[in-house]
Amino acid sequence: MKKVSGNLITNLFSMPYMFQALLEFYMRGMVYMYLHEMQNSHEEAC
Repeated sequence: MKKVSGNLITNLFSMPYMFQALLEFYMRGMVYMYLHEMQNSHEEAC
């Protein structure tokens, strides 16, 4: 059991950079959409 969890942790840390890039892309997308929504609501308020 210990060996399995150890492998899981090493796998987690040696995860492909593609996953990190995907996560970063997703986060940027969320921020972009959020800012876009804020801009739209601000324009409507004016």
